[in-house]
Amino acid sequence: MGELSKEEKQRIEHRLKQYPKLCARIKKNEARIQSMKTRIAKEEYSLSGVDLSLISGGQTNKVVRRQEEWVDDRLTEFPELMDLINETEQLKQQINEIDAVVEALRGRQREFVEFRYFKGLDVGEVCSEMCISQATMYNIREKALLNIHDLGL
Repeated sequence: MGELSKEEKQRIEHRLKQYPKLCARIKKNEARIQSMKTRIAKEEYSLSGVDLSLISGGQTNKVVRRQEEWVDDRLTEFPELMDLINETEQLKQQINEIDAVVEALRGRQREFVEFRYFKGLDVGEVCSEMCISQATMYNIREKALLNIHDLGL
């Protein structure tokens, strides 16, 4: 089993620590995308003379779905929205890469990564949650980082 350089460990840990921030950014972007689509649909897709409150149950959803489809068909006409969608897809790809690598780790290593990097617990909290000593935690960390490196992250 090899050993990673300090720089390589820091690079991997940085990527893992970014996970919660990536998730939050995706959630924020998805809300902005929906808001922008709604605004565009209201501004660009004419529903003049249509009182949605008078449409029978289930039909309102069809009208709104038609608006959403209209916006989706014309995304290239809205570069700011396209940029946000593309950014969100790239963030999701980064999350999927990290998820795949972490999923491939064995139990204690996966548990360590989730506590330390995804939940942001400090060393003492990780040891307490896992019921292990600091020395054991550092051994698990070293093995996890090496495995993560070998898995391509």
